[in-house]
Amino acid sequence: MADELDLQHQRLAHAARLRRHELGLSQKELARKAGIPLGQYERVEQGRGEYVEDKTFLALDAVFSWDPGTCLKTLHGATPGTIGEEDIAQAVLAATSTHTSLTAAEIRNIRDAVIAELQRRGLI
Repeated sequence: MADELDLQHQRLAHAARLRRHELGLSQKELARKAGIPLGQYERVEQGRGEYVEDKTFLALDAVFSWDPGTCLKTLHGATPGTIGEEDIAQAVLAATSTHTSLTAAEIRNIRDAVIAELQRRGLI
């Protein structure tokens, strides 16, 4: 059991390190953006996440642009992913495609409004 727990924390450590590098942030910058102590983030990247509180994982999810709960899900075997503007645009198009009364301009307006709102919330 201890080996599996260690493997789960190492999986999250790898994903966090990879995402931090994709974002071009130092550990210190990432911790500041997440509003957490640097030591907390260092523990995550060292695979010692068992000493990290759930609220810290949620703060990291936001900075990584991951869905809330992704860090914790990664500890249970999930693969983290990010949501970008193109993903959102495709989702809006798919969701509105059954509404034949919407014009292309209305669909674009919905797409733009969804993206703007998610940006305002700091989710993308």
